[in-house]
Amino acid sequence: MVKRKDVVKFFKSQGFIVKGGTNHDKLVHPDGRWTTLGRHTEIDDDTFRLMKKQAGLK
Repeated sequence: MVKRKDVVKFFKSQGFIVKGGTNHDKLVHPDGRWTTLGRHTEIDDDTFRLMKKQAGLK
């Protein structure tokens, strides 16, 4: 499990911008890549891996 704030910190370090939503935040990169992040305190490791894959990161 990964803390949500660490996931946000990782994506921000990669150049993503957090755009708020009602139940999810959208993490958007200026080149058009994006992924969504639920409003949970902890994110499952597999979910974090899939988010990075969707956003084109390793």
